[in-house]
Amino acid sequence: MDANSDKGGVAGLFFMAGTLALVSFSCTGPIIGTLLVQAATTGALLGPAIGMFGFSLALAIPFVLFALFPSAMSALPKSGGWLNSVKVVLGFLELAFALK
Repeated sequence: MDANSDKGGVAGLFFMAGTLALVSFSCTGPIIGTLLVQAATTGALLGPAIGMFGFSLALAIPFVLFALFPSAMSALPKSGGWLNSVKVVLGFLELAFALK
């Protein structure tokens, strides 16, 4: 899907949105789904609203910080072999949480 997003135009936009939805659902689905089910079954609104706000804040903080201080990105370590190890470890951790 990601390779097709480079085509441009409406088709590229469709494949880019599909790739984003496919990748982000595994991270956001369990958290947002749990909050929405809690709101629907118990009728509680404050707890799920606070949970949604906290989740959105945690996702937005890196983007806001790098938008305010773009020079800070040059201080970040460059990708390399270490990043592949991090991706593998985090992938297995996410699988473990999914199986739990």
